[in-house]
Amino acid sequence: MQVNIKNLIDEVQCYQTVRELRWPDGVVCPSCESQEVMKRGFDDTEPARQRYECHNCDTVMYLPTTDKYHRHTRRPSQ
Repeated sequence: MQVNIKNLIDEVQCYQTVRELRWPDGVVCPSCESQEVMKRGFDDTEPARQRYECHNCDTVMYLPTTDKYHRHTRRPSQ
Protein backbone atom coordinates (compact mmCIF):
# COMPACT_ATOMS: atom_id res chain seq x y z
CA MET A 1 0.00 0.00 0.00
CA GLN A 2 1.29 3.42 -0.92
CA VAL A 3 0.90 6.24 1.58
CA ASN A 4 0.32 9.82 0.50
CA ILE A 5 2.56 12.07 2.61
CA LYS A 6 -0.26 14.65 2.77
CA ASN A 7 -2.30 12.14 4.83
CA LEU A 8 0.40 12.09 7.51
CA ILE A 9 0.45 15.83 8.16
CA ASP A 10 -3.02 16.02 9.70
CA GLU A 11 -3.31 14.04 12.97
CA VAL A 12 -6.75 12.59 12.24
CA GLN A 13 -5.73 11.43 8.76
CA CYS A 14 -2.41 10.12 10.09
CA TYR A 15 -4.12 7.92 12.70
CA GLN A 16 -6.58 6.71 10.07
CA THR A 17 -3.71 5.79 7.72
CA VAL A 18 -1.85 3.93 10.47
CA ARG A 19 -5.05 2.06 11.42
CA GLU A 20 -5.62 1.03 7.80
CA LEU A 21 -2.01 -0.16 7.46
CA ARG A 22 -2.01 -2.09 10.73
CA TRP A 23 -5.47 -3.63 10.37
CA PRO A 24 -6.50 -3.72 6.69
CA ASP A 25 -9.36 -6.10 7.55
CA GLY A 26 -10.51 -4.23 10.68
CA VAL A 27 -9.19 -3.71 14.21
CA VAL A 28 -8.15 -6.87 16.10
CA CYS A 29 -7.58 -7.16 19.85
CA PRO A 30 -3.86 -7.70 20.60
CA SER A 31 -4.73 -9.75 23.72
CA CYS A 32 -7.20 -12.33 22.43
CA GLU A 33 -7.13 -11.63 18.67
CA SER A 34 -10.89 -11.11 18.63
CA GLN A 35 -12.37 -8.98 15.86
CA GLU A 36 -15.22 -7.90 18.14
CA VAL A 37 -13.66 -4.53 18.91
CA MET A 38 -15.74 -1.39 19.54
CA LYS A 39 -14.82 2.27 19.37
CA ARG A 40 -14.93 3.80 22.85
CA GLY A 41 -14.32 7.51 22.38
CA PHE A 42 -10.93 9.16 22.13
CA ASP A 43 -7.76 9.53 24.17
CA ASP A 44 -8.06 12.24 26.84
CA THR A 45 -4.69 13.78 25.95
CA GLU A 46 -4.74 13.28 22.16
CA PRO A 47 -8.24 13.92 20.78
CA ALA A 48 -7.40 12.48 17.34
CA ARG A 49 -6.37 9.14 18.84
CA GLN A 50 -9.20 6.56 18.85
CA ARG A 51 -9.86 4.40 21.92
CA TYR A 52 -11.07 0.82 21.37
CA GLU A 53 -12.43 -1.86 23.68
CA CYS A 54 -12.51 -5.58 23.01
CA HIS A 55 -16.00 -7.03 23.51
CA ASN A 56 -14.48 -10.44 24.22
CA CYS A 57 -11.86 -9.70 26.91
CA ASP A 58 -12.56 -6.02 27.86
CA THR A 59 -9.06 -4.88 26.88
CA VAL A 60 -8.93 -1.14 26.24
CA MET A 61 -6.42 -0.04 23.63
CA TYR A 62 -5.33 3.00 21.67
CA LEU A 63 -3.99 3.33 18.19
CA PRO A 64 -1.19 3.12 17.20
CA THR A 65 0.31 1.90 20.49
CA THR A 66 -1.64 -1.31 20.98
CA ASP A 67 1.00 -3.56 22.41
CA LYS A 68 1.32 -5.05 25.89
CA TYR A 69 2.91 -1.88 27.26
CA HIS A 70 0.13 0.49 26.20
CA ARG A 71 -3.13 -1.18 27.08
CA HIS A 72 -5.04 -2.16 30.18
CA THR A 73 -7.95 -4.33 31.11
CA ARG A 74 -10.93 -2.90 32.94
CA ARG A 75 -11.73 -4.37 36.30
CA PRO A 76 -15.16 -6.00 36.70
CA SER A 77 -16.12 -3.27 39.20
CA GLN A 78 -15.63 -0.52 36.60
